[in-house]
Amino acid sequence: MKPVAALAKLPPLSTLLRNDPFLERVQQMHDMISRRAYELFEKGGQALGRELEDWFRAESELLQPIPLEVSETDDAFKMRAEVPGLNEKEIEIKVDPHRVFIAGKHEVSSEKKTGKTVHSERSRKEIFREYYLPAEIAPDRVTAELRGGVLEIGLPKLSKTKKIAVTGKAA
Repeated sequence: MKPVAALAKLPPLSTLLRNDPFLERVQQMHDMISRRAYELFEKGGQALGRELEDWFRAESELLQPIPLEVSETDDAFKMRAEVPGLNEKEIEIKVDPHRVFIAGKHEVSSEKKTGKTVHSERSRKEIFREYYLPAEIAPDRVTAELRGGVLEIGLPKLSKTKKIAVTGKAA
C-alpha cells in the first residue's frame, strides 16, 4: 500500500479528466457504492468501526472483480487483467502518469415466448479498477490488447534521462 504522502502528490481525478464522460461514470459508480455501503451500515445497526467492511461488501455486490497481475521490467510495466465476457468496445482504459483506470460494462437481455407466457431476463456486468503505479509512465505510449478474455496493457516507463548526442564544430 502506498503511503498517504505519496498519494497526496497525485493530481486529483477531477483535474485529469475534466469534461470527460469517463469521470461522470466513475462518479456514478462511487455514488452507487456509497449508497449501498450506507444501507449496509444502517442494516448493521449503525455500528461504528465497520465502514471499510461495508464499503468493500457494497463494492463486491455492485462490481465484478478484476483479477490483476502486474509485472515490471527496467523500462515498463505489464498489466494483465481478466475480463471474460467483455469485448474491446465494452472496455475503457484511462491512464495518467501514475494511475491506470479500467472500466467496462456488458449487458445481456433475452426473451423467450412459450404460448402466452413471456419470460425475459436481463443481466449486467460492470467492472472498475484503479491501480496506482510505483513509477511514472508515458501515457501517450501505452498499448492495450484483448485476447481470449485477458486484457494486456503495456505501460512504458517515462525515461528520466535522455542521451544527447554531442556534435563538434570547427572554431
